[in-house]
Amino acid sequence: MLAGLRRTWEICTQGALAAYVDRPWQLPDTPSDDDLVEHARTWGQTLYHPTSTCAMGGGEDAVV
Repeated sequence: MLAGLRRTWEICTQGALAAYVDRPWQLPDTPSDDDLVEHARTWGQTLYHPTSTCAMGGGEDAVV
């Protein structure tokens, strides 16, 4: 999880994407592992998104 969060931070702070990110996630310019863990604990959340529960049409093959 930490490696993924660090990689995401690296992607958001370089190249063309950096122009659209003012200050990613309120982290220091060079976040430590502890900074990233604290950020994940403070801002992380789960999302509940039920899927695949209804047909997408009237035919027998109209399934997701």
